[in-house]
Amino acid sequence: MKIWFPTINTNSGSDMFVRRLSSALDNKGINTVITWFPHWRELLPYFVNKPSPPINTDIIHVNSWHGFSFYHKNIPLVTTCHHCVHDSAYKTNSSLMQKIYHTSLIYKFERETFLKSSAVNTVSDYSTKIVTDKFIDISPITIPNGINTDYFKPASNGIKATLNRKFRIFYAGNLSQRKGADLIPGIMNQLDDNVELRYSSGLSKKNINLGRNCIRLGFLTDKELLEEYQQCDAVLYPSRYEGFGYVACEAMACGKPVIASRCSALTELIVDGVTGFLCNPDDTLSFAMAIQKLASSRQLCLNLGRAGRERIKRHYTEQKMAEEYIRLYSDILNKHN
Repeated sequence: MKIWFPTINTNSGSDMFVRRLSSALDNKGINTVITWFPHWRELLPYFVNKPSPPINTDIIHVNSWHGFSFYHKNIPLVTTCHHCVHDSAYKTNSSLMQKIYHTSLIYKFERETFLKSSAVNTVSDYSTKIVTDKFIDISPITIPNGINTDYFKPASNGIKATLNRKFRIFYAGNLSQRKGADLIPGIMNQLDDNVELRYSSGLSKKNINLGRNCIRLGFLTDKELLEEYQQCDAVLYPSRYEGFGYVACEAMACGKPVIASRCSALTELIVDGVTGFLCNPDDTLSFAMAIQKLASSRQLCLNLGRAGRERIKRHYTEQKMAEEYIRLYSDILNKHN
């Protein structure tokens, strides 16, 4: 079986998904090819030449935004939707220009992609529901994202390395409104000086000073990101909208409790009071109280972290993700042939 991933490089989680799925499939003996295209191609799908698939391609696997432009009549198309920008909850955190772009172009692009697809999937039950509601006659299935739990794992020195310093919170992600970065100063201002927050600039490489007791790390390499997960006490993720939630998944795999918003797909990943805490979106006091509760009991952090890692190992591994896609590909090819 040979899978082709023609992918527009957007410097986002969807790029990460393609790399991780391709690697996981390769480990299962499936031949994969990724072809990267520049971001501007997303704007001009009708005015660029349609690339030819690699020889002996069995399945073309695409992103919902641009997949139709890679469609070939005799090769089944599989489409993954990572989050639905037509959801009213997503639009609340979009700029006017984004709303116009999504409404005037992306909806049309996605619908054409869905109609040409042999199968459509999303990466969470939440996103599946939204796509079903927004696109008539489209019935996606859910295949959750997975991560490498042999890579994302607790530090070998465990909690001992964290005992002789301030309680450390880590924030990973783009410093955007949708990710809830604007809430961080208000959260930290309600905590005493025994709590510090370290934060990355995410994939955007944009640096913003978040103020009191916040340490700016800038852009982190994969290795540096892993080290921050491993050396923190808990991860703060006040995102207002997630189609899946890679940061929460990675943090839990590293044995860290996650303090996140009770919204979108995050409620599927995080079990409130078991693997972390879910707080009301935009409620900085709720987030501060959850952090303080963890800071008051490192044993609680340890217990929630262990439960989180077990949950990820049970439900959200790259191996499990690859197996589900292989079953999907096989079913499609059996019907196609």
